[in-house]
Amino acid sequence: MALICLLGSAAFATASQKTVSETRLKDGGELVSKNEFTVINKGELIIVAGRKDDFDKEKGNIVTYATAEYMILGDDFTFLDYSQKSFRAQKLIINSTIKYEWRGLVGSFFLEDIENNKTYKKDIDIDGRFIPVQVLSEYLSQKISEKINDVTFKLTFPTGDSIGMKATFSNEPISVEAFGKAYGCYTVEMKPNFGFISGLIPSSKYYFEVASPHRLIRYEGTKGGPGTPDIIQVFKY
Repeated sequence: MALICLLGSAAFATASQKTVSETRLKDGGELVSKNEFTVINKGELIIVAGRKDDFDKEKGNIVTYATAEYMILGDDFTFLDYSQKSFRAQKLIINSTIKYEWRGLVGSFFLEDIENNKTYKKDIDIDGRFIPVQVLSEYLSQKISEKINDVTFKLTFPTGDSIGMKATFSNEPISVEAFGKAYGCYTVEMKPNFGFISGLIPSSKYYFEVASPHRLIRYEGTKGGPGTPDIIQVFKY
């Protein structure tokens, strides 16, 4: 689920704050991607603009530019829209947009995979349970502030498909290292919400700073779902 942390956690960051992250394979420590994003805080409106560099020795590196917009009103997290363009060898290979129209409770998803000649276009009925994968970390950060034990929701992907998820929150702080610095963090463990079958599926772990605004410090999970390599992503603010 590498896309989960494309922009990182910025729900309560200060205006124009820049953040960087690195993602490495858990086994061997090979660098697989770097992220850099800037937060623009306009009161209730949050804009996050970022760049991600994916390193691929076989097919060539991919550079992705992405922008997300959402609002925070009290304890309510409201996603608005997201856009992404990915390039390989300076050629556009992915063009993706997501727009949530809350008055009509409709989410519009568009993804053009130019490299593989595929297009996905889908409208879905939405409510507060639908969380786009690109802003998942912001959503979880917000939930930590609510002091809850767990939450279930539907995680939506750029194609408009969704999957039921459950996140469990630990209130016991642990020490987590990122870029050579130790942080006191809460752990959020997440996995598909498939009932008893969920116990057979590996979970992903997110480590959020204990101190408010509960920034994402570290992510541990698979690179792209079951069967893909385990990765570790760390953030520096």
